[in-house]
Amino acid sequence: MERRKRRAARPAVGQVLTIGTALSVGLAFALGATGCGGGSGQKQAEAQKTTATAGESDTTIYRAANALPDAAAKLAAFQEFLKKHPQSALRGAAHRNVFLLTKEGQGAEAAMAYAKQVLATEKLPAARGMMHYVLYSEATDPAGVAAVIEGLKADPNTDELPWNAIAWDLQEKGENLPLALELAATGVARATDPMAKAGVLDTQGWVAYRMGDYAAAANLLKQAVDQVPDAGDAMAEIRGRLAMAYDKAGMKREARDLYADMLVNAVDPDMKARVIALSTELDGSADAAMKQIQEKRALQAKDAPNFTLKNYDGQPVSLADYRGKVVMLNFWHPT
Repeated sequence: MERRKRRAARPAVGQVLTIGTALSVGLAFALGATGCGGGSGQKQAEAQKTTATAGESDTTIYRAANALPDAAAKLAAFQEFLKKHPQSALRGAAHRNVFLLTKEGQGAEAAMAYAKQVLATEKLPAARGMMHYVLYSEATDPAGVAAVIEGLKADPNTDELPWNAIAWDLQEKGENLPLALELAATGVARATDPMAKAGVLDTQGWVAYRMGDYAAAANLLKQAVDQVPDAGDAMAEIRGRLAMAYDKAGMKREARDLYADMLVNAVDPDMKARVIALSTELDGSADAAMKQIQEKRALQAKDAPNFTLKNYDGQPVSLADYRGKVVMLNFWHPT
């Protein structure tokens, strides 16, 4: 259930956290060379086969380029996109696609030359950051990784993405955690909005957790949660890691209270077990804590609003048709 951390997708929908499982949120939109999503990929591609016009948004034009089946045509379309959209938030993704398509068609040397050109001319910090991360992803040995990180450190004009993503990748691999901590700290300083800062503080805190410094981890993860106090489910994973840090740091009441608060909107046997164990240790019984959870759930319970949409066959589907059944809603961005 572990996932690579992906900056551009934030804020992520909160997910049920199993204690001891490191969850993350991730780069799906920005890193999607061929698109993310599910369901009928063929029908999505058919729907996206439109001709870009001057009046279309950069997102629409990007999608149209991404849907082209021919690699040479796709490469040309992304190159044209980059010429016409110097301020687009999709420039990083477009650069990545050009890099990969160049590598596929012309070889690694040509792709590296393109990356060098991008870092010499690109103005947008997010696009520069993406190129650094692409180079990191392409590095095949420790010397290559070290060279990419040195290049990143020498670049004052990037956003938080490469610092955050590389730090998270290092901790996932269990490699050079002190370096991961250093990179995450720089990422925090580069973040320009609260949600982005929360994401990098989350990485920094989880690296500290992996290093066994649970008090520092709790402090950093609390800072992450406090960045966006009204984010709700978007912060569920970070709040879960904070509860685990509290637990490991011996902050038993803080851990119990946060686990219990998360259980109001989650079904997690491991989390429930910790609430029971900590409540028994703190209060002599878990009855009061479990009763409070049930009361909060009852107050929040309400019927989901009905809606009707058409499926891929054009037939109407209504949520009311599934009353009494378990329904999973899957949302995706067809980019």
